[in-house]
Amino acid sequence: MTDSTHYKLREIPRWRRRVAPLLAPLITLAVRLYWRTVRVKQVIGSHHLDDLAAQGLPMIPCHWHQRQVFCTAYLFRTRRRDFKMSGLVSPSRDGELAALVMRQLGAHPIRGSDRRTGAQAMRELYMAMKNDRLSPVMTPDGSKGPVHQFKPGSIMLSHLSGAPMVPLTFGAKHAWKLRTWDSFVVPYPFSSIVFVIGEPRTVPKGSKFGDTAAMQEVMRVALNDIDEIAEKAVGGA
Repeated sequence: MTDSTHYKLREIPRWRRRVAPLLAPLITLAVRLYWRTVRVKQVIGSHHLDDLAAQGLPMIPCHWHQRQVFCTAYLFRTRRRDFKMSGLVSPSRDGELAALVMRQLGAHPIRGSDRRTGAQAMRELYMAMKNDRLSPVMTPDGSKGPVHQFKPGSIMLSHLSGAPMVPLTFGAKHAWKLRTWDSFVVPYPFSSIVFVIGEPRTVPKGSKFGDTAAMQEVMRVALNDIDEIAEKAVGGA
């Protein structure tokens, strides 16, 4: 499986093409070492993800952008042969490095931007699920927010594919909250963390593409609820 690149990616300067393969292994090593520093105190609801993975069926893990660091880590570290993880990577010049890192971590990058190439990216995700049984990881409040607003992309993808959306989060005992639009959470090294996987949810049969507002609210509440569960379980701030 290679990157999905049915539309032209932006031209990458020669020096970046040369540097990216050299930087990717170093970044991958640093990420793995950082992930290993934390102590996993508890995983709540792991059977939700395990049961779907055991069936070998595609799913759509969803987490807020704010919780990306260790939601991604959980999926990488607990992946199985029958769970093929993928994700959307920008077609920009900087996206080439991210795609290389994803491949080295064991995922299948799909090149596309939810802002500039949204319709094409959605098609790429759907075809990857249909043809290669990939499970795309989605951040439903996007890369720019608004924070904790569940945008319709994940729901449309679930509607098209029939795959369930799986809410996912983590809580950290001690963490930095960066001064970003979503107060991005970065756990301290050696902090205790708790993962929470929520109940899988599918788009009700008979739903129309235009009737997404109710499901957006359902998923927004589901993600916020498991955030609260995770923080209480770990005793974080």
